[in-house]
Amino acid sequence: VKRFAYSTIANIAVYEAPKLKNELKYELDEIINKGSHSIDDIVRNEAKRTQATIANFALKGPKYADGIYLLYPEPYKEFKQEIDVIFIHGVTGDPLKTWVKDDDTELTWPKDWLSTDIPTARIISIGYEITLTKWFGSSIPLDQQAKILLEKLKLANIGKRPIIFVSHSFGGLLVKEMLRFSKDHKRYKNINLKTLGAVFYSTPHKGSELTSLNNEYSDYLFRGNPVMMDLTPSPE
Repeated sequence: VKRFAYSTIANIAVYEAPKLKNELKYELDEIINKGSHSIDDIVRNEAKRTQATIANFALKGPKYADGIYLLYPEPYKEFKQEIDVIFIHGVTGDPLKTWVKDDDTELTWPKDWLSTDIPTARIISIGYEITLTKWFGSSIPLDQQAKILLEKLKLANIGKRPIIFVSHSFGGLLVKEMLRFSKDHKRYKNINLKTLGAVFYSTPHKGSELTSLNNEYSDYLFRGNPVMMDLTPSPE
């Protein structure tokens, strides 16, 4: 319940930041501040997502929609930004735990190490729902997921400065699809133009043999999601 409550507040902040900042300031300040120091990773990061949005509530300030987590800098911190570094996980991944060792979220290398090497980088991690089988929930196709993420990145003012993507597994396919789609669509074109490079960890560029599990005979058992089609091996 607590996780849902903090996530809901963070999502409301995307569209009602002035109201939360001005009219409900005293009621929420203590709650959000307490959440930002929670031992629960989800509560802590949803609270910080709220803070990051409210800190930039001006009309053209970045807004951090559902699944867009600001790892660095801390909300309200004075910061000279020169570049955006965006991390995106893969299948069964997590916007935080994918980038740590042994699930120890006290040390997240994009936030704690990369920020030291590149102190002028705004560091963002993307979270999204994806499963290969319907037994664990539903997932939308790659092209639709890419369009949703592009809109969220647009809200966060991604595309105004140089960009580097760092991706793992299926996240790399999403990066490529976002760049492909943004190239031909004016609303997102700056995301394509500002991308300096992309790092791919274990990305199945030519597909995955896992899709062989999802055929007409085993579908009733495996129950593959639409993303399985996106992982079908290339004939080349």
